[in-house]
Amino acid sequence: MRLQFVGLLLFTIYIVAFPKYSLAFYHTIKPYIGNPLTLELPSGYSNPSQGHMWMEDQQAQAVVVSNHSEQGPGLLMMQSKNGIQWTTKSVIPLSGQTVSAPFMFINGSTQQLWYASDADGSFSLYVRTCSDNTCINDARRILAPTANTWYDQQVASPFVMKRGNTYYLFFSGKPHHGGTWQIGMATSPDGNVWSMCPKSFIREGDGPFAIDHDGRLYLFYHSPFYTGIKIAALSGTPTCESIWEDLGQVVEPNNWYNESHTIDPSFMWIKNTPLLYSFGRDTEGQWHMNLAT
Repeated sequence: MRLQFVGLLLFTIYIVAFPKYSLAFYHTIKPYIGNPLTLELPSGYSNPSQGHMWMEDQQAQAVVVSNHSEQGPGLLMMQSKNGIQWTTKSVIPLSGQTVSAPFMFINGSTQQLWYASDADGSFSLYVRTCSDNTCINDARRILAPTANTWYDQQVASPFVMKRGNTYYLFFSGKPHHGGTWQIGMATSPDGNVWSMCPKSFIREGDGPFAIDHDGRLYLFYHSPFYTGIKIAALSGTPTCESIWEDLGQVVEPNNWYNESHTIDPSFMWIKNTPLLYSFGRDTEGQWHMNLAT
């Protein structure tokens, strides 16, 4: 508890004292001294294993996968004033359905919950309509494993953004024979009908999360080989032929709370301070929500 208090104090001083963006923000990101973060979970819930964090109405928001001891998995809608201490606003029950890598897409009045699920027998991408952080059960499948593609076994980890008049869907996929998780892209003029790129652009990666910063796209993702969080960058408009620059490692699995695996990055700014979230698994199989800043 004392360590978490010291970490929160140092974090607050850092935000006040260094209010400007850094041009090389990814070079300065270091593990937060107060990891793992404090999450106020509803009774019976534990082991937060995946999620997505974003800023809305000047507060940090999150949708987090957590498991209930009797009811099975659920999605927790959470919020935080400082990005460190998180409280639960509501619970989206899943009725035993397996859900991974949730992502909340917000564009004006449009709010959609994207996620991966094996509800139809193999992991596919789904989307549900949401409003005021409440999602109705109108799930529709957007993308399924497709024969003769690099994602013919599973697809997962959706991330959607709008840039100009084009919607971009970054996602991960896995082939049946040979290879591991890879990251590819699809585009859409309206966010409903998608055109898939024929090839993946990152051959070893999962859990993509993109930001648009200073005219460049930065893509955070985790390694499927348990080596932490990496980052790639692209100048200009992303296309199926784009070649992304490998910027290397930003989070390594070298602490007790993430040494078994580190996955599912999310990124945001609070008072111009970069916050990179991820989920780590310790050697006892317990998951934790962590921060680098």
